[in-house]
Amino acid sequence: MTAVDSATKDQVALARRAILALVDRELAVTAQEIETRLCEHQQPGLPARLDPMDVRLARDDLEASGQIRRSHGRVPHNSRDLPLFTSPEPHDVERRDAVLEHKRDLLARYLSWTDGPDSPLTSAAEQVVHASFQVAARSGYRIGQAPPSDVVIYVTTGPDGLPGPAILMPIEIRNTREWLMTHTRGLYQLLLKATRIQVTESQVPMVPMFVCRRAHPQLLAMGHDLGFLVLETRREFILPSVAETAVSDVRSRLGLTDLTRTDEPDRLLVSRLEQIVPGLATPLVTRWQRTAMTTIPLRFDDLVAEPTLAGRRRILSDIRALAIEADLVGPRSVW
Repeated sequence: MTAVDSATKDQVALARRAILALVDRELAVTAQEIETRLCEHQQPGLPARLDPMDVRLARDDLEASGQIRRSHGRVPHNSRDLPLFTSPEPHDVERRDAVLEHKRDLLARYLSWTDGPDSPLTSAAEQVVHASFQVAARSGYRIGQAPPSDVVIYVTTGPDGLPGPAILMPIEIRNTREWLMTHTRGLYQLLLKATRIQVTESQVPMVPMFVCRRAHPQLLAMGHDLGFLVLETRREFILPSVAETAVSDVRSRLGLTDLTRTDEPDRLLVSRLEQIVPGLATPLVTRWQRTAMTTIPLRFDDLVAEPTLAGRRRILSDIRALAIEADLVGPRSVW
């Protein structure tokens, strides 16, 4: 066992203990709640926030070994399965069942906000991101008049203060609770689209961009190597038309504390667009051009089609090998 394997094993063991303690304290927890509470907030007795990859592995291990149990159920007028995790032998069955019922109601409420392209979460993200780009237009961005806009142009500024080369930036907005990982299939649809544009217009400077709530550090490293950008908002936006009382219950009881009622420009996102993206975008242009001209995008297509996590991880290993061969991977880059 390598030192990396040993460290991963230790972190998964730590995550298992943390999940058991969380289930014991809360009596019933959703999958979203486990990841949010353990990966985004410091927990008592833990040295640091946990890695979501380790937490997912630990949760699967605990369920497979019977140390936690997946409780399936529905609420009235909702046909969707709403699973929660509980202890197989709770100290107080009556109280556990009451918590299960209440959290299942809240989970159904939260998921109803995610359904469809016009859902309160999807619409809010599109409007917030669009409005943020409009504010950032003073720094050189150009965007369509109404959301959703899936392409932004960033006009660089030369040392003489005059407009420089324009960078085409195809965009995908992912306002999801789950962290974006290197194996998230939806990411590669944007990269395939950007590849087709880049191959057809080989001289056009381009940097694909993802705007998401949370991204795993390995995805950030992969983006740096292959030439795409990932911007985290650190918030899950929801339209202000959804009542604050409904949102506050989900925040407090399910631990989804970053739920933010707004359709206005986001100060943090505007700051990153104006202060961070300009310094990153220009050097990524060359990296993305090199990536698009290799055989790596062929594996993107395979990754989109692969339904299993194990299969996607094998494909990612192949992509990394191709990137190393193309001299795109930094010496300390891990993904």
